[in-house]
Amino acid sequence: MTTSGSAYSKRQFNVQLPIELITQIKHASIDESMTLSEFVERLLRSALEERTEPADEGAAAA
Repeated sequence: MTTSGSAYSKRQFNVQLPIELITQIKHASIDESMTLSEFVERLLRSALEERTEPADEGAAAA
């Protein structure tokens, strides 16, 4: 997936989350000096990367 240049566009994506979680995310984005959108995008990308990483190599050697 390409994320640079004019090929990358954004759309609004609405989800319903618990109020406490929304508050935590808002505060965390402020702490990181990021917009809420930037922060949530970073979290989601990170979570997706973790899903696609191979299993822990130490467990495979056992």
